[in-house]
Amino acid sequence: MPKCLYSGCEKEVLPFGEDGFCLMHFQGEKQVNKFAQQIREQLASKDYNFKGYYFPETYDFKNTSFLKGTTFEDVTFNGYVAFSGSGFENVNFANAKFNQGADFSSVGFRAGGCNFSHAHFHEMAIFSYCSFQGKIYFNHVIFEKDSSFNQTNFNVDKTAPKTSIDFSNTIFKGESILFNDSEFGGQSISFDNCTFQNDGLNIEGVVFDRSNFSAQEISFDNAKFKIKLAYFTGCKFEGIITFKATEFIGCAAKFNDTLFYSQEILFQDNSFSQLSFEKAQIDNRLIIENPFFREDVTFEGMKLLDQSYFSLRKVRFHSENHENRVKIKFKNTIFPKLRTYFESIPINGASYPILTIEFEYCHLQDCYFIENMMHYFSFRHTLVKEIIFINNRWAGDSTSIKNILYDDMHINTKLNYASAASEPRRIRELYIQLKEAHDRNKDYENAGWFYFNQMEIIRKIYLYQYYGLPCGLIIQNIKFRYLKNKLAAFFFWIYKIISGYGQKPVRSFCFFLIALMVFAWFHLYHGFTKSGILIEYSFREGTYQSIWTVICDYSNAIVLAFSNILPLRNYFYGSGNSPYIPSQDFFGFVLSWFNTVILLAFVSLIFMGLKRQFKRY
Repeated sequence: MPKCLYSGCEKEVLPFGEDGFCLMHFQGEKQVNKFAQQIREQLASKDYNFKGYYFPETYDFKNTSFLKGTTFEDVTFNGYVAFSGSGFENVNFANAKFNQGADFSSVGFRAGGCNFSHAHFHEMAIFSYCSFQGKIYFNHVIFEKDSSFNQTNFNVDKTAPKTSIDFSNTIFKGESILFNDSEFGGQSISFDNCTFQNDGLNIEGVVFDRSNFSAQEISFDNAKFKIKLAYFTGCKFEGIITFKATEFIGCAAKFNDTLFYSQEILFQDNSFSQLSFEKAQIDNRLIIENPFFREDVTFEGMKLLDQSYFSLRKVRFHSENHENRVKIKFKNTIFPKLRTYFESIPINGASYPILTIEFEYCHLQDCYFIENMMHYFSFRHTLVKEIIFINNRWAGDSTSIKNILYDDMHINTKLNYASAASEPRRIRELYIQLKEAHDRNKDYENAGWFYFNQMEIIRKIYLYQYYGLPCGLIIQNIKFRYLKNKLAAFFFWIYKIISGYGQKPVRSFCFFLIALMVFAWFHLYHGFTKSGILIEYSFREGTYQSIWTVICDYSNAIVLAFSNILPLRNYFYGSGNSPYIPSQDFFGFVLSWFNTVILLAFVSLIFMGLKRQFKRY
């Protein structure tokens, strides 16, 4: 009789096998009982070559022991198949199709390894409580429904050579994808180019909770999590971990309570919807580079050990709604000295910050902040005076006022205005610390801007609420205090206008010249003596001189006003000591006194500003 057309098959074609295939490889309806009988006989003869077989209905391989070289390559299981409790050694399920679900629970895949590459599971696949050893291939597999690998051991024996786990290019589509409480060992684990996706509403997500990743290399590079939740809570990672170009699209990735004892954890070029590292513990290097954040990121209670290293750099962000900011929040975290870097945050900006990097109750001693846009940062109850700042920027570089921090900008908006009154004092203390930090780093220019904002905040303290009431609602019994503070705010405003809080000597010099000319005009109007000759202009009498005479007399009045910088010199040293003598009456005395006080004040502001400028450069 003719042989089966399937390559390598020596079985005879049965009469009903009109397409030229034997009973085992025939894809149509067949005698189920006879097919099952031949399978039993084949198992009894220890023939484990099932390549290309077509199983028409449910089949039970439970608690079967398969020897080395077993192959189910290109097999189609048209019904439900159960291998639970079985044992394999070097088994091949490549290109297998499971149309009605598969149960591999409690299966032992021994040292020879297993190959499920390009397999297709149309219904639920269960691999719970399994044990895998050797080289494990699940690459290019498609799981159409739920899949479960919970409490499974992958290459627990670290001493075994050439052990690896390959889930690369696999697609998980189920609502529940479980890898929780599992052990991943061996030399390498790869979930590269995997896709976890589901469009359903009731989604448990992909769960790796409490799993132990002890392999030397662990990678999720270019993986796509198109699912609502990705849990890595309570996991333990060792070796080198990489998440290069991994996308968490519409997915909340949670690494809460996770232990990272790895040589390095690298998140590079990732896209995140939500990310959480709450109470995670880092024992070595955690690097997050060039991430793209769409929603909030939380590092609350994260523990970084002394020898650890933390780097967050080149942050990108996007928010569909400008009222909803992307928040990166660090809370109750102590960062390692000289081993923490916040760099180039963010690399894309906006006219109004829709990104906020918040530090609350954190310790940032000797941490590096390099080339950041500081108006995106918020420091609440955080000691910052020992931060190392290098080449940072902020909003308003082209203006005279720089809102250095998000906290300050928040006060200048109408957002949450009622609660803004409690913030200025906290921000003032923050600016004092930041000024000290820049002075310590010898960055005197930026230290000056922090001082400017410190003084500006003090002015706002006088303007904002008292006893919890806005300025317009001050009640009668505190009206005096309100007026006193308004007056103080006015003097701070004058200080700001004429000298930029002692930071702008050129501005002070300009006001000095204006004051000098004004006092000269008053001296000219009231009269003064030059070398015994009285010079006095009485505009009421209509006595006018030539233009040249007026210019000369006004120049002499300027010299008199300038010479009066020496405190009341004409009244202490006598009229014979100077060719320029102001009027000797009461008004002349008052005028000279104001002349001296005002100009001396401007001179002091000029020298104060020059001192700070020379200190900077």
